[in-house]
Amino acid sequence: MPRRRGPGLLVAAGAAAILLGAAAVGVLAWSSGLPRSAEQRIRDALLSSLDGAGSLEVRLETRPGYRVLAGQIDHLEISGTALRAGELVADRFSLVGDALQLDMGKLAGGGGLSVSRARRLDMEMVVSEESVNRYLQATYELARLLHVQLLPQGPRLLMDAQLQDQAVRISLDSKLQVEPGNVVAVVPDRLAIEREGAQALALSLAGADSPLRIEIGQLPVPVAIDRVTVGEGELHLFASYRPPS
Repeated sequence: MPRRRGPGLLVAAGAAAILLGAAAVGVLAWSSGLPRSAEQRIRDALLSSLDGAGSLEVRLETRPGYRVLAGQIDHLEISGTALRAGELVADRFSLVGDALQLDMGKLAGGGGLSVSRARRLDMEMVVSEESVNRYLQATYELARLLHVQLLPQGPRLLMDAQLQDQAVRISLDSKLQVEPGNVVAVVPDRLAIEREGAQALALSLAGADSPLRIEIGQLPVPVAIDRVTVGEGELHLFASYRPPS
């Protein structure tokens, strides 16, 4: 006959099962909290890149959550306002990444957001006409005489002057060109001189060198600008992941 288990063994087995279940629940709860902790670390790392009262939101997804400890991130979204991009301030920005490998040791040690691998990491920065004018006038002394209009067809540089007691408006229609090192050049295209009561004078400047550049430099995330567009009163800068050299 098989030996019957005594009450003590049954109680011990039940207690062990309860303890294992409680431990599993504890591990799951701990693991699910790791992405939230990583979000806070990323937020802390990027706060110093904001200008004044800028805002920042971070959302991170990784399953299971303990993979965060190894820096493995399934999906990352960051958005905010007033991001410093060199001496330029982006009024708002957004970043989306998938299948990222982060250096969590560097992040925890205050070394910033380091991404060694990414299937996708795209960033968009939106800069207002006011911010562009503020940057150019602070960078180029002659730009203090100008006002830049951001139009869908491209930026227009305007200057009002007096010629023989008559008001003259000089406008320079330009295009934007991305250059290495996160630089956006303002390339002259067409010069127009207008005076009341006289026919406007227009000159093509296609092929002329760029007198103005917006130097953005290194951004707080490992991306490089590869495209720029202009809307009504806004400059849109698009950047994508560049692996560390």
